This record gives sequence, C-alpha cells and structure tokens, in this order.
Amino acid sequence: MRARRALLLSAAAAVVVPVACLIIMQATDQSPAASELVLRFVVLVWPSAIMLMASQSPTPFAGVVALDPVLLMSLAANVLLYTLIGAAVWAGFTKRRLILVPVALVLVALWWRMWTL
Repeated sequence: MRARRALLLSAAAAVVVPVACLIIMQATDQSPAASELVLRFVVLVWPSAIMLMASQSPTPFAGVVALDPVLLMSLAANVLLYTLIGAAVWAGFTKRRLILVPVALVLVALWWRMWTL
C-alpha cells in the first residue's frame, strides 16, 4: 500500500469514527449506565471529543446539525491524530517494523490513561 492511500484511509477513518460515535451517543442518551460506558469508549477512539465541552450546543449531536465550530475543530484534530498514527503504522509495516513498538507502547499508555480518567 502506498503512503498516500494509507494516509487517506486514516483520515477517512478519523471522520467516520466520530460520526458513528455521535450517532451512538444520541442513541444511548436515555440510559445513564450505557451512556457512561459509551462516553469512555468515545474518548478512546475519538480523543479530541474532549473539546466538545467548549461547545455551545446542548448536546453533542446538535452540533452536527448546526456545524458547530468546536465540533469541526475536534474533527480536524482527530484527522490530524489519526493521520499521524496512520503514517507511523505505515512506516512500521513498509520500512522498519521496530517503529511499531514505540508507537504501540505510546498508544497503549495514552489509551490506558484516557480509560482511567
């Protein structure tokens, strides 16, 4: 796989994942127990979702309809993050596999920290 295609796939995933998370968050909004679990999962797969706390929208899903600037910045940050991770993983699979070790360790450490917030 070429670098350009890998980066485009990473960027596409960075947009699809938050949209799916917003839909899931809207669907589980009525159940407090499910909502807490979903929010923890959302923070793992969409770390820049924390930026949504600065949104003026009453719910995260309302920002999609209004195209809230905070939501757009959060999506842009997520695209940047996923693209950087995609580039590192692509380099690890095509150039040197040793690159994957620190990338995996950093991701696991960050995800563990985010999960235990």
